[in-house]
Amino acid sequence: MGFASRVKGNGIAGAAAENIAEGRFDQQKLFDIWMHSAGHRRNMLDPHFTRFGLAYVRDGRDGSRRYWSLVLGK
Repeated sequence: MGFASRVKGNGIAGAAAENIAEGRFDQQKLFDIWMHSAGHRRNMLDPHFTRFGLAYVRDGRDGSRRYWSLVLGK
């Protein structure tokens, strides 16, 4: 399922954004990385976005590696 289908299926209409990351870090480090990235930071601080969802999945071969997704919309 693509990004547009996922956000539409969750009731998000109009503008939406997604931050993704992969690595061996926790939530605090993840947000530190995103806040020091101009594009990711812009997404997180955009005042038009009033809803979000944050999730991760662990790598099946390396439990310390995570794949993160933050979806923002209104």
